[in-house]
Amino acid sequence: VVNRKYFEADLKRCLNKNEAVLQRTIMIHIINQYWLGKIFDWNTEGQWSQPKDTRLPSREDDEISLPKPDLAISFTLESFTGEIDDSHPIPHELERCIYPDGGDRCFPFLFFEVKKAASDLQDAYMANLHNASQALYNMYNWMVRADKEDTFFEEVRVFSLVFNALD
Repeated sequence: VVNRKYFEADLKRCLNKNEAVLQRTIMIHIINQYWLGKIFDWNTEGQWSQPKDTRLPSREDDEISLPKPDLAISFTLESFTGEIDDSHPIPHELERCIYPDGGDRCFPFLFFEVKKAASDLQDAYMANLHNASQALYNMYNWMVRADKEDTFFEEVRVFSLVFNALD
């Protein structure tokens, strides 16, 4: 169980350390990974892999880098299929839309970007915007294929948090 005393001790420790220490202590306290259950899963620093045809559109020929969120919360496949997966196989061309970081985590929807004390957060805001945008585009591709585009616009949401050790 996380309590204020331990959280504040970790926060104090992070003020003089590097960004990775902050990411791997405070973020884990925030999500309390042991309470995620069978519905949600998490990953830190998971580099996404997307075929070009499922990447965010760009106005230029520049290749946009792929997301690598400090922390992402996703659904588990079992949360969609139940314990026995008798669903149709995932279409190959959409596989990276459902599993962008290559694990068993599906459709990441909550993103954290964390910077060390006193860092300018502008880069973190931009990274998180990119993470959320690619996640939404992945979900959109999937739902259009399932003929659920209206449901996508009415019900699908993603969330993001950006912070440093001082805020």
